[in-house]
Amino acid sequence: MNQKGFTLVELSIVLVVIGLLISISSVAGNIQRNAEYTKIQSRFVMPWAQTYKIYFDYVGLVPGDITPATGKINQGNGDICDADLRKFFNDAGIELPTGRGASREDKAVFNALDNNPRQIAVCLSHVQQWRIQGSEIAVNAIRINGLTPDLAAKLDTAIDGLSNASDGMFRLITGANADADWPVANDTNLQSVDAYYRMPF
Repeated sequence: MNQKGFTLVELSIVLVVIGLLISISSVAGNIQRNAEYTKIQSRFVMPWAQTYKIYFDYVGLVPGDITPATGKINQGNGDICDADLRKFFNDAGIELPTGRGASREDKAVFNALDNNPRQIAVCLSHVQQWRIQGSEIAVNAIRINGLTPDLAAKLDTAIDGLSNASDGMFRLITGANADADWPVANDTNLQSVDAYYRMPF
């Protein structure tokens, strides 16, 4: 019996089909990741910024400040995080963003480039050195801990209109008062970065 192998044309078609399937898989992964990052922005980061503004409008002070007002989060005595953060808003009767659920509203989870879940968390900070046009001022900010570089750059673009780690309202922690770039992210370099999102008061 005479057995025939695959022709060159048949092998080429198989390789093209495999290439298309790999491309489709890659594109689908990027679409899913972008949707997840957009969800982090719209359901976690922006709601926390809005909740901060509601607190200020309702209480007349930034969280942790006293009368007479200093205008500084926690009177400038360190970050407000975790249970302390939630308590300020709960005591004022202000509803928190959903986050990860009850008692974890200050945290959110997303899948990173390596498809593993990563947790981010928010704190409130008084930043002593925020560079603007060659000089430095003190500002209040939401600090977001545990970002991957690609998520941080995506949030920066959404908030500031471009990705620049040392300019605008959204900055790398070290970019608040010095030139900095978002680290390059890929599925083997998923270092954790922290960022500030400056609040208007």
